[in-house]
Amino acid sequence: MDGYDLTPVLTGESEMGPREEMFYYSGHMLMAIRQHKYKAHFWTKGGLCRNSYHDQDCWGSTPLTAHDPPLLFDVEFDTKERFPLDIKQYQTVMESIMALKEEHEKKMTFSPGEMNLGQKAENFPCCNPDCKPRNGCCKC
Repeated sequence: MDGYDLTPVLTGESEMGPREEMFYYSGHMLMAIRQHKYKAHFWTKGGLCRNSYHDQDCWGSTPLTAHDPPLLFDVEFDTKERFPLDIKQYQTVMESIMALKEEHEKKMTFSPGEMNLGQKAENFPCCNPDCKPRNGCCKC
């Protein structure tokens, strides 16, 4: 699906996969990038937490929020991403992630969404491919 062969990880030949980065999207919006053990959030939005949960940023009612500079986490140490790092102390990490972001955004293209294609009659299989209009003569 993404071109990475995970066979060595799945067969136990390796503990680490070939991927060094992961891009997190919501729709067409790049929300975060993980590179090795660091994850930078450019945008955050409330999630599935109840509004009584201790972390207000997790509440479902929390709006989409831009972060400039991004929030940076060490996800091996802080698995719940609750304690952002001081990016002044991680300039090299941030420069690397920002370069990765720039390179990724130059190459990234989006295709039209396909979620609703199954709702259109012309996309249903038909036993008579020459049938026109499909919704009128295709009664397979």
